[in-house]
Amino acid sequence: MKAVSRRRKPVRSVSITFFVLVSIFVVGRVVILLNPNSEFPLSQRQNEIAVVGAFAIVALVFVVGLVSMWIGSFRVSKRTDEMSAAHPEALVVNLGNRIVSFRGALRSLGVKKRIYRRNFFVMVASETGFSLYSGYTPPKQVTFVPWADVVSIGRGEFTIGFKTFPMIELRLKRMGGSIYMPITISQPGRDPFHVGKPELVVRTIEALNRLRVG
Repeated sequence: MKAVSRRRKPVRSVSITFFVLVSIFVVGRVVILLNPNSEFPLSQRQNEIAVVGAFAIVALVFVVGLVSMWIGSFRVSKRTDEMSAAHPEALVVNLGNRIVSFRGALRSLGVKKRIYRRNFFVMVASETGFSLYSGYTPPKQVTFVPWADVVSIGRGEFTIGFKTFPMIELRLKRMGGSIYMPITISQPGRDPFHVGKPELVVRTIEALNRLRVG
């Protein structure tokens, strides 16, 4: 008998951890620069170089991050347009991958491939059910769920730090239990990490429920 999958906390962002560590380093260097410690005799110039180097690293990572998000946004938008053209009668939605339980649900559905946090999926929902696609050239179907296996589609929330974001909560039937699948939507026209606004999530839930009962 398969156990019911449980809700888990979202994955912490590695980039946030990195910036926190760099910030601690910069603050520490500034403190040493302003208040030299005789036990660790470093010249003024050495401390200045360390501080400038730390700020340069932060600036470089920031620029690389912006370029990466722009490239990711372009690829995701292009893939969505291609999927919409290939399935004109279906609902095509970009999905994020911020929540651990989402990956756990995919594994429970039999998806064998390794799934990383940077993987973005596309949902294609039609009158028969919904499919999830991954990859870009071309995207490949990783799973299909018929509407008969969907118990409920509702609105939920998840938290990153102190901020709360909307998401879609799916409950899927499985032999001997059920699967909880939280889904985050990427806001159209923004980078793929930008979570969809509440009104977009509500409209998507309504559209999915219409397809499910129709």
